[in-house]
Amino acid sequence: MREVKEVVKKFTPEEIKEYLNRIGMSPVEKPTKEALDEIIYRQQCSLPFENLDSFDLHKEVCLDPDYVFQKIIRGKRGGYCLELNGLLYRLLISLGYDARLCFVRVLLGSDDFTTWADHRAIIVTLDGAEYFCDGGLGGPMPAGALKIDTDEWQTYKKESFRVLPSIKGWYEVHRKTRISQQVGREDAAERIEILFSDVACFSSDFAFLNYFQSTCKDARFCTLRVINIRTEDGYRTLVNDEYKEVSEDNVVIEPVGGRLKEVLKEKFDIEIEL
Repeated sequence: MREVKEVVKKFTPEEIKEYLNRIGMSPVEKPTKEALDEIIYRQQCSLPFENLDSFDLHKEVCLDPDYVFQKIIRGKRGGYCLELNGLLYRLLISLGYDARLCFVRVLLGSDDFTTWADHRAIIVTLDGAEYFCDGGLGGPMPAGALKIDTDEWQTYKKESFRVLPSIKGWYEVHRKTRISQQVGREDAAERIEILFSDVACFSSDFAFLNYFQSTCKDARFCTLRVINIRTEDGYRTLVNDEYKEVSEDNVVIEPVGGRLKEVLKEKFDIEIEL
């Protein structure tokens, strides 16, 4: 079987330092599982998922690696999955991890497996095992790397996930839900959050998806403002003009009204002129 490695422009040592500082993490000495889990968690808590470019500014999202670094790491912005996981992928490669991109179908409890692949994440091979990694989903996601070749529940930050084989070439990621924290559809004790494929793909494969997602008037991220960030005990989410803060024992929902700029700064640490 042919093995093809994507040529990725690595971060400089100074850029790695900037990235890790941005997510509040100490230097990474070796590419270990423990460091991988911490990188994923800290990115989820520090870099918000947001689609302000496509929804509010009506502009195509730029995936140029240096532009994305400038926007998110040096600027007070977040990005959507193609930006956030593109950044994370580049960081992991730069730190010495054996990483590759993968296509993802976001279900959030739906049973429609034919929905189009609209997300990208990362698979890391480490010490002979493969792990699913996601640092940029606008919804519930594992706060660490999920081992793929086991159906046992894996718990990170009080949330439990497991990986199961699905339709040919795809895997299901299940989550044990805390009903009060549900983000998505009907209540359930367990639901499928996403499907991911282990078929080889490369950064160039996501160009058309990015163009559609950020420019098509009917695309999800052109019709719906979605902002999400993990907190120590839950999530903060803004969908259109409704703000929702979910913690371990409480849910707060309130309208944003004319306070969008203030909410972006206070709740998501985003500074932007709209």
